Amino acid sequence: MRQPGVHAAGIVIAPEPLVNYCPLQTVDRNTGHKSTQFDMKAVESIGLIKIDILGLTALSIMHNCLDSIKVNYNKEINLKEIPKDDSSIYEMLSNGNSAGVFQMETRNMTKLAQEIKVSSFNKLRDLVAFRPGVLDAKQDKIYKYNKFNPDKYKPIHPKLGNILKQTHGILLFQESYQQAAVDLAGFSLSDGALLIRAIGKKIKDLMANMEAKWISGCEKNGLTKQEAKSIFATFHAAGNYAFNMAHSVGYATLAYQTAYLKYYYPLLYMTSLLNSEKDNHDKFMLYCQDLVKLGINLISPNINKSNSDFSANIEKNEIRYGLSAIKNVGEKAAKHIEQIRGNREFISVYDFMDRIDSSIVNKSCILALAKTGCFEEIGNISRETIVNNIDTIINFYRKAKCNYTNSLFKIKPIIKESERINPYIIRQWEQELMGTSF
Repeated sequence: MRQPGVHAAGIVIAPEPLVNYCPLQTVDRNTGHKSTQFDMKAVESIGLIKIDILGLTALSIMHNCLDSIKVNYNKEINLKEIPKDDSSIYEMLSNGNSAGVFQMETRNMTKLAQEIKVSSFNKLRDLVAFRPGVLDAKQDKIYKYNKFNPDKYKPIHPKLGNILKQTHGILLFQESYQQAAVDLAGFSLSDGALLIRAIGKKIKDLMANMEAKWISGCEKNGLTKQEAKSIFATFHAAGNYAFNMAHSVGYATLAYQTAYLKYYYPLLYMTSLLNSEKDNHDKFMLYCQDLVKLGINLISPNINKSNSDFSANIEKNEIRYGLSAIKNVGEKAAKHIEQIRGNREFISVYDFMDRIDSSIVNKSCILALAKTGCFEEIGNISRETIVNNIDTIINFYRKAKCNYTNSLFKIKPIIKESERINPYIIRQWEQELMGTSF
């Protein structure tokens, strides 16, 4: 082992200090954070409770969107109270408009939603449970066929008819596998839970024991050995990473809530999405494409009109590009620019240079602002001229501030006007620094 790994959000719980149960190690000398020297399986095997806590970006996106709705529309929305039978939401998802919807925006999930035609919350609950094991075992195809051909539906065994009916003939949730083990093989509920654990955790020795017990139990209940093996093979493939139903309901709830916000408040929701994923190039490009479908304009950054974050204009149905999303600008410099600007707009790039703190807004930041056209609407100076004279401009204001002269006399540096360059190069600059061009 080259180095130990630590789960990003795994917590181990014990009734007494952990050191009484397993060896610990310090993983961060600055904070004093410690981790177990046992891996996750060993921790569970000695009777300790291990919990993985997920941090979901979707919760922050929804929170920020709800705040924007309150500010712009003076409305407070409680997502726990919205109706879950809104056909418009399900129609949106079934049409493939799922970019930015929790658990639904991958190409595969978007395609599945279109094929299955999500028509109710229970169908959404089922869809988010289509994990790798279910898909690898082609269970999604059985689900789709049975959903649209209910008169031809036949369960894999008559005793599983009631269990499989609500999920169109497939074993989808952990509870389904557990109940199937009880009904077909005579397992106790606890043994059924142990079977699910063996499948999900890929515990080979336990799987072998469970398979033998399964076959024996099925034969006692009238199944042939081949039938028992065939059904168990489906368990093995489809049960990998299966959700329990409560997990799936929780994910479906978040999916529905994000879809609700996108459908009824697309401008504010997409603004919140862009702010959340501005450092994720692939998702940012996906959302920019979705803006076009939604008829929302993304407006180029402007040193006087852009805030640090992306900002929505309700009247014009447009989103202004945020300064912090420009590569090489960053959060700290963008917030400093927004603060310095205050209620007094910059009148030129020289006014900008005179007012900002060059230790926060450095050369690479100013170049990025210039290349993306942030100064184009002020002071009658082109982005090419600023880029080609950047050292002259920066050195002039650095010396002027050191000598305390420029605040009194407002002297400007002497620069050489540059010719307009090929628009293709401008687009290259914008694509490189913003992921899109205007």
